[in-house]
Amino acid sequence: METRTTLFKADYCFLDIDVKNKKEALKFISKQAFKLGVTNNEQKIFQAFNARENEASTGFEDGFSIPHARIAEIIKPAIFFVRYKKGID
Repeated sequence: METRTTLFKADYCFLDIDVKNKKEALKFISKQAFKLGVTNNEQKIFQAFNARENEASTGFEDGFSIPHARIAEIIKPAIFFVRYKKGID
């Protein structure tokens, strides 16, 4: 029997999300990761995202970024696609 983790699922795709800044964006991702069983601790993953951003921005040109975290509270790896209504710094 094959067990395989699917990194990207339709449930991991969020379009036209309304946030005002990077903090709200990371909170949104953290909340969804918890709701979808990617992490068992919403606050810890949010803190990990912030810690990574404090090292160096994960933002690139043209409004593209790859926030990420590696902590024990992540239950399964996942890739989320999030498109915001308005660009954020």
